[in-house]
Amino acid sequence: MSAASYAAIAFGLMGFVALVLPLLPALRTLKQAPNRAPPQEAPFPPASQCETFRHLIARQFGNLLNLARTQGTLHGETESKRSYIVLGINNHLATEIPQGIQRLRAMVVATGHLDIPGELICEREIFAEGKINIGHSTMVKAVLSLRDIAINSKARVTRWVRSDRRIDIAESACVKGWANAGVEISLARRARFEHLSAPLISFGRQALIKSIETEIVGRFSPEKSPEAPKPGRRLSVPDNHVVKSDLIATDKLVIGNECRVIGNIRAGKHLIIGAYSRVEGAIFCDGNITIFEGCQLSGPIVAKACIVVHTRCQVGTMEQPSTVTAPLLRIAEGSIAHGTVWATSRGDVFLQE
Repeated sequence: MSAASYAAIAFGLMGFVALVLPLLPALRTLKQAPNRAPPQEAPFPPASQCETFRHLIARQFGNLLNLARTQGTLHGETESKRSYIVLGINNHLATEIPQGIQRLRAMVVATGHLDIPGELICEREIFAEGKINIGHSTMVKAVLSLRDIAINSKARVTRWVRSDRRIDIAESACVKGWANAGVEISLARRARFEHLSAPLISFGRQALIKSIETEIVGRFSPEKSPEAPKPGRRLSVPDNHVVKSDLIATDKLVIGNECRVIGNIRAGKHLIIGAYSRVEGAIFCDGNITIFEGCQLSGPIVAKACIVVHTRCQVGTMEQPSTVTAPLLRIAEGSIAHGTVWATSRGDVFLQE
């Protein structure tokens, strides 16, 4: 091939490169996957929502609350075009909304006590410097009070409720989201809940806790074979025994009546704690946990399926609060907890026959 041929080929390649080079960015763009919408931001947790609302009240409604104390009810809109009603000391919400209304789309702020009429749907946040009484079959989104809050029968909270003092949840009422109180949360029978947090949480009418002097029969030590260091499939602790060790079973673990366990407990499928037993340690099960009458449990209790707590049980103390967590929680009347009780799917208070 002559030199002229090589020169012609080289010249052709240079021309091809000159033509394709400007198209490379377009080709690269076509090759890329189409842009997806950015993921939605996760909502703030209820505790953060509550504190944000508290700051909003202090920042934007402080002067309006002072005016309402002297001038009576005020109506208006915030900078974001949200309607509000600010009630004076002797004003009532029922007289400030049209007759027969079923949905209230305005934020409610009260200088004193606040009564929310029954069978009303409140779509905005509610705040009162005094007590709040949520009527029968009323649905509220979020509630904040500097004093007590009463949630009447068949009423429902969909997001969160916070009292600086006490929350009373009546029979058949439902707190779908987060409930937090500075002193106590009290739930009646057949009340439903999800996330409860308070120094004292009482379930139903409180029964007299029996003081039983456990007669210790012996000390129980789980067998540990050097040939089989893994935990056994099943494990059972006889009645009236003391265990100073961690207990682990891959299937079923049973703690007898009136036992004392100083250590952590873990079971694979089912964990049973006998009546009037005491556990000083963490409790975990990949399945279900059944806790019989009169048990005292000082550590956290976690199950991946369901926890059933019978009457007269106590979880944690005022000095050392604890947690109870499971998708399904059933807690009998007469039990108490200190700290947090969290049913990630559903929790209810039942009457033990």
